[in-house]
Amino acid sequence: MTTDELHLPPPDELQWEAVDDEFEARLQFNRQVHEEASRLRVRQAARELLEAEKRGPRPLVPHVDGCEFISAGSGPVPSIWGYGTEVAWAAGEAFLITGLPGSGKTTLAGQLVRARLGLGSGAVLGLPVARTGKRVLYLAMDRPRQIARSMARLFDMDDPETREILRERLRVRPGPPPADLAIDTDALARMAAEEGADTVVVDSIKDAFLGVSEDGPAAAYNRCRQQAIAEGVELLELHHMRKNAAGGGKPRDLSDVYGSAWVTAGAGSVVTLNGDPGDPIVDLVHLKKPVDEIGPWKILHDPVTGLSSVYHSTDLLSLARVRGQVTAKDAAEAMFDTDKPSPNEIEKARRKLSRLVESGHLYEAKGDRTANRPTLWHHIPDMVEGASPTFTQTFTRPSGREGITSPSTPSREQPAPAHQDHHADLHDLHAPGPSRTHPPLEGGGGGSGCPKHPATPRPDVCPDCSSALAAS
Repeated sequence: MTTDELHLPPPDELQWEAVDDEFEARLQFNRQVHEEASRLRVRQAARELLEAEKRGPRPLVPHVDGCEFISAGSGPVPSIWGYGTEVAWAAGEAFLITGLPGSGKTTLAGQLVRARLGLGSGAVLGLPVARTGKRVLYLAMDRPRQIARSMARLFDMDDPETREILRERLRVRPGPPPADLAIDTDALARMAAEEGADTVVVDSIKDAFLGVSEDGPAAAYNRCRQQAIAEGVELLELHHMRKNAAGGGKPRDLSDVYGSAWVTAGAGSVVTLNGDPGDPIVDLVHLKKPVDEIGPWKILHDPVTGLSSVYHSTDLLSLARVRGQVTAKDAAEAMFDTDKPSPNEIEKARRKLSRLVESGHLYEAKGDRTANRPTLWHHIPDMVEGASPTFTQTFTRPSGREGITSPSTPSREQPAPAHQDHHADLHDLHAPGPSRTHPPLEGGGGGSGCPKHPATPRPDVCPDCSSALAAS
C-alpha cells in the first residue's frame, strides 16, 4: 500500500503540523495559568476585604521593641484574681477552671464575673479581683438556663443599681457560638470587640469547637484564644476533667483534663474542682500556676447565696505556733493530707515556709545533711535564742469572708482577731467553718501584750516575761 493510498501528507507537512499543535497547547496552557492566577488574586483580595470587615475598627496588634517587651516581664505579676505571688488568674493569660460536671465551675465563674463588674466585696475566696471599667461577655453555651439560675443567686435583682450595671456592662450570648472557634480563629476577638468587652467567659470549651480531643482543632482554638489575648481580652474558660484519673484517684494532674494537651498548654493558669456532682464541699487544686500555688483548699459552695468560701486550709503559721517548730515534711503532710508526701509536695511546702520567713513570721534554723539534722522553721515567740527577726508586714491568709472592699489597691490587710491560746489543739488547724486569719503577731499591730509576745512584755501577768527580763 502506497502513501497516496493512506491519504497521508508528505513527511514535511506532518512535522509542521506537530509543531503547530505543540505551540497551540503552550498558548492554551499560558492562558489558563493567567486566568487561574487572576481568580486567585480576586479570591485573595476578597478574603482580605472580608477580614477587614470582620475586624472593623479593631487595631492590629503592634510590634514592640525587645527592651519594652522584656521590661514588661519584670516586677510583680499583674493579676485579675489574686494578690502578690498568690495569683490564680494573671492578666494577659487565659485562666482555665476545670472539674467534673456539677463540681461548681459555673458557681465560681459567676462570683468572678460579679467581682469583675465591681459588685459585692470585690473578692472571691479571700483573694481580690481587679474591677474592669468595660463590659464582660459571657458565652453561655453549656446549658444556658442552668447558668442563669446559678448566677441569679449572686445578684440582688431588687437593687436598681445592680440591675443597671448588669444591663449596661454584662453581655450574655446563650447557645452555640456563631462559628466553630477552631475554624474562625478570629471570632473570639471579634465578638469581644463588637460588645466592647475586655473580659470573655467561655462556658464551656467543649461547646466552643468540635474535636476537643484532637490536636489539630485544639491547636486552632488555642490560636483563637491567643489572638483575643493579644488584642487585650482577658479570658476565663471552663472545661471538664476526665471521669477516671490515672491510677483511679481524684483528678490532680494536667493530664487528667479532658482533650488535647493544647487545651491546657495555652492557658496561663489551671485550677480544678474535685468533687461529685452536687457536693457542697469540693477540693480546689492549682494544677498550673503563673507564680505561686494557691491552696490546696476545700471549698464550701453555699447553695442559697451562690457564694463560695475556704472551708478548710492548712495554716502553716498556726501549725508552727502549736508545735513550736516544723520541718518541710511536717508541713507537706498537713497541706496535702498524707503521711507520705512526695518530694514535689515537700518542696511546695518548703517554699510556703520560706515566704513566711521573708514576711518575718517564722524563723528558719538551717539543717545539716551530714549530721542528718533537718531544717526547722520556728514560730517567732518560740524561736531559737539569739535570733533577731525583722517584721515586714501584717500577714493574713485568704479567707471566704467578703472583707476586701478595694481590689484595685495593693494591700489586703484586714483587722486581726483576738490572739488565740498558744496551747490550742492541733485539730483546730483543720476544723470546719469559716476560714481564719492568722492571730496578730509581733509587728503586726494590735494586742495589749501576753506571755508569748516579747515585743510587748507583761512581767506583771506573765512569768515567762519576768524570766526573760531577769535573764536579760
